[in-house]
Amino acid sequence: MTKKSFWKKWGIVIVTAMSLFVVVIDTTILNVSMADVKNDLNTDLPTIQWAITIYALVMAAFLILGGKLADIFGRKKMFLIGIVLYGIGTLTAALAQDATTLIIGWSILEGLGGAIMMPATQSLITEHYSGKDRSIAMGIWGGVAGAGAAFGPIFGGYLTTNASWRWAFGLEIVIVVVAIALSYVIPKSKGLNKKEKLDKVGFALSSLSLTSLVYGIIESSDYGWWKAKKTWELFGNEISFGDLSITPIFITISMLLMTAFVWWIKKEEKEKKSPLINLNIFKSKQFTSSIIVIGLMALSQAGIMFTIAPLLQGVRGYNAFETGITFLPMSIAMMITAPLSSKLDKIIKSKYLIQIGLVLSIISGFIMRSQTDVNIESEDLIIGMAMFGMGMGMVMAQITNMVMSAVKKKEAGQASGLNSTVRQVGMALGTAVVGTVLLTSMTSGFTDGVKNSKVLPSQVKESITKQVDNEGMDSLSHQPSSEKNTENPISQELKSISDNAIAEGSKDTYYYTSGFFVLALIASAWLPKEVSEIQD
Repeated sequence: MTKKSFWKKWGIVIVTAMSLFVVVIDTTILNVSMADVKNDLNTDLPTIQWAITIYALVMAAFLILGGKLADIFGRKKMFLIGIVLYGIGTLTAALAQDATTLIIGWSILEGLGGAIMMPATQSLITEHYSGKDRSIAMGIWGGVAGAGAAFGPIFGGYLTTNASWRWAFGLEIVIVVVAIALSYVIPKSKGLNKKEKLDKVGFALSSLSLTSLVYGIIESSDYGWWKAKKTWELFGNEISFGDLSITPIFITISMLLMTAFVWWIKKEEKEKKSPLINLNIFKSKQFTSSIIVIGLMALSQAGIMFTIAPLLQGVRGYNAFETGITFLPMSIAMMITAPLSSKLDKIIKSKYLIQIGLVLSIISGFIMRSQTDVNIESEDLIIGMAMFGMGMGMVMAQITNMVMSAVKKKEAGQASGLNSTVRQVGMALGTAVVGTVLLTSMTSGFTDGVKNSKVLPSQVKESITKQVDNEGMDSLSHQPSSEKNTENPISQELKSISDNAIAEGSKDTYYYTSGFFVLALIASAWLPKEVSEIQD
C-alpha cells in the first residue's frame, strides 16, 4: 500500500480546524469590539448585547439538528452548506450599516451556519480517521477549539484598535474562502441513511428547550437568578412576575420542554421511527461521563475567561488588545499540548491523561488566585495561564475522542451535535454563574469598604450605600482605571475601595471555577482507561 502524502492524510483535519477556528473566535471578537460597533452603527449597547444573545440562542437551538442532518444527508455536504452560509453571514456583518443587518448576518446566518458546520467537523474526523491517527486528529481539533477562544480577543482587539471591527470579520471571510477552496480534499460521505425522515417534533421541542435554558442563563445577569432586579421587557412591553426573576421561569419552561422531548423520543423509538436523538447512546458510561466532563470544563473555562478581563481592564486599565495578549500563554500551551498528548497515550492511558489535565487546571486556578490583587500585571499570570492551557489541551485532545468513539459511525453526527450543544450551554452557564458570583462579591466588598472607610464622610457613605442597594454594582467591572480629579481624597478612596472589591471578587471566583474542575475530575472516574475503536 502506497503511503499517503501529508496533505492527503491530514488535509481533512486542516480544513475542518480552519473552519472551527473562525466559529470559536467569532463571539470573542464582537465582545471586545462592542463599543466601536455601537458607535459605528449608531445603536446602543443593549442592542449589541442582544445580537450576542441571539447568536448563542441560534447556535444552541440548531446544533443537535445540524448533527442529525450530517448523519442523514452526508457530513461533507452539510459541512459545505454550513460554511457557505457562515461566509455569507460574515460578509453581511462586515458590510452592515445598521444593527438589524448585523443581527441578520452575524446572529442568524452565522449562528445557523456554525450550528450546521461544527458537528460536521467532528463527524468528518470520526469517519475518516481511526486508531492513533484519530487520536492525533482529535488532539489538533481540541487544541484549535481551545486556542481560538483565547486568540479571538487578540485578533479582535488589535484590528479594532488599529483598523476597524469590520476587518475582524474580513479576516474570517478570508479563512472561510480558503477552507471552501481546500474542501476538495474531503471525500464524500458513505453509508448514510438518506431515507431517514427528520424528526420535526423532536427538533421543535429540543430547540425550544435549549433556547429557553440558554436565554434564562444569559439574562440572569440583568434580571437576577431568583429575585427580580427589574421588570422583564419583551418588544418594548413590560411583563411583571412580581418579585420573581425570569431566570427560574425560563429554566422551568426548559425542563418541562425537555421532559416532553424525552417522552417524544421514547415514543418514536417504541414505534420504530427515527427520533432526533437515539437515547441508547446515554446508556454508555463512556459517552455520558465524557459529556459531563465537557460541560463542566466549558463552564470553568468560560468562568476564568470572564474573571480576568474585568480585573485587568477595570483595575489596571488594560485595553482590549492588551487583555487579549494576557491569554497568549494559555493559547500557546493549549496548541502545543493538545496534539502532543495524543502521542502520550502510548505511555499513559487516555483516562489518566484527562485526569492529569484536570488536576493541572485545578492547580492553575489556585496559582492565578494567589497572584490576584490590585497591582496585578499580565506577567503575573503567565505561569497560571500556561498551566491552565496545558491542562485544557490535555483534556480536550482526549475527551472529544472519548465522546465520538462511544457511538457507532452512523450516530457520529448526533453525538457531535450533543457534544457541541453541551459545550455551548456550559460556556453560557459559566459566564452567568461566575459573573453572578463576581458581581455579588464585588458589591459586598464595595459596600463593606464604604462602611469601614475612615476617609469618607458619613453622609457620603449613606448616599453611596443607598445607590448600590437601588442600582447594584454591575458597572464595577467596567470602571475606568483612573478617575478624573484623582487629587480629591473622596475620589481616591472610592477608587481604592472599588479596585479592592474587584480584586477580592475575582479571587472568590477561582474557588468556583476550580470546584467545577473538581466535579469534572469526579465524573472522569467512569471513563474507560483507553479509547475504544468506533463501531460500524
